[in-house]
Amino acid sequence: MDIKLKNRTVKRTIGAKLLVSYMAVLLVTFIVSLIVYNNVSKTYLVNQAKESMDDELIEIMRFVKMATGPRPDRDIADLDKVGETIAKARLDNEMRLAGRYFDSKIAVVTDKGRIRYTSVPGQTIEDLVKIEAEAREFDSKYILKKESIRTNNMPRGYVIIYTAVEDVVSLRNLGFKVFTLSFSIGGLLALVISLFFQKMIGKPIRKLSHAMKAYSFNAPVKALDIHTGDEIEELARTFENMSEKIQTYHGQQKVFFQNASHELKTPLMSIQGYAEAIKDQVVEGHEKEESLDIIITESQRLKKIVEEMILMTKLEDKQEAFKLQSASIEEILQGAVRSLKSLFSTKGVKVHLNLRDQGTSKFDVEKLTRAFINILGNCARYARTGIHVDVYEDHGIHIKIYDDGPGFSPGECEKVFERFYRGQGGGSGIGLSLTKTIIERHGGTIAAENGPKGGAVFKIDLPKK
Repeated sequence: MDIKLKNRTVKRTIGAKLLVSYMAVLLVTFIVSLIVYNNVSKTYLVNQAKESMDDELIEIMRFVKMATGPRPDRDIADLDKVGETIAKARLDNEMRLAGRYFDSKIAVVTDKGRIRYTSVPGQTIEDLVKIEAEAREFDSKYILKKESIRTNNMPRGYVIIYTAVEDVVSLRNLGFKVFTLSFSIGGLLALVISLFFQKMIGKPIRKLSHAMKAYSFNAPVKALDIHTGDEIEELARTFENMSEKIQTYHGQQKVFFQNASHELKTPLMSIQGYAEAIKDQVVEGHEKEESLDIIITESQRLKKIVEEMILMTKLEDKQEAFKLQSASIEEILQGAVRSLKSLFSTKGVKVHLNLRDQGTSKFDVEKLTRAFINILGNCARYARTGIHVDVYEDHGIHIKIYDDGPGFSPGECEKVFERFYRGQGGGSGIGLSLTKTIIERHGGTIAAENGPKGGAVFKIDLPKK
């Protein structure tokens, strides 16, 4: 029960992580975008206000010029007409003023400091002085433009146009609402899409997890119908390949134990039978000596089988370290031939060595000698008169060992290196399998085939190290 709850929690956690990470990205994006929007929009709006106020001031000065006229002796009260003209123009929308976006304030003041017109009811000259002072500050509250009114280079007053920065920046609120609404709609759509993709990702993972839990050595591997086109599909294919390899290995292990049991059973039964015969005094004299010799021979055979099985297992699991030393293939082959000299003599087989000086490379001499002994011993078992060994070199070392025997039976070339495979009159079935493992651990390859004129042929390729 605890395991099930734990598994469910893990599944929820994976989905939650996807959603939380996605929402975190959205939140960070929103905050960054909001900060950038606030700063950029403020700068933009203030600059736009200044440009608009410049345009407005130009329009105002045009009306001022029309109202005051060219004569410097005109009564200063004529400036009142300026204010009336500006007010009327604003009311009639005859000027393209920034007031369409924000409310700019206008004041017309004489050179004596008297206000002749202001768009702010009740405004005093002290208020204007204070506003003008605040507009000069670094972090000013006002955007202010001031232009002198002159006639024939005679100062008559000035026009002030200003607006509060707060009024300009307040226009951001509308943009902020639009920005927030757009981002909310986009975020909602993104959330729906993320849930959809989460389901797409989770479904094949759950399918793969179920297949892993249901996996069994005894059941055939079912193909997973996962076609996502990404790493999940690759993981599913990897699991299928791994399952097939595990089942193949499991099958090989079963065959191995069955064959090993059979191989060990034969000499053990022979040993047991002769030992019981001696104990029960069924055999006496010369027969007793022969029985003891058979027991010794079968014990040695049993020991050899066990040693080869242990060595082969260690080599396949890469537990057996290779002791590499400088040696030549010629020396190793000659050592293997010397070890089998008595066997060749008994079988009446002559070995022909065609060895060229290949120089030295790095080999595990003991194990490679054992591999060549297994091959030469197999050839000696079937050869009629002779065994030939050819060695030549190009980018690697190439060894060809062949005999003049009957060769392999049809389909046997692919089986001779399998563990416990024995041809007609073969030995334990471990020797050639062990040979193949030793050659491959040296980085080489070995293959078996029939010669063009008959006889078994073994081709070995080794890299130069």
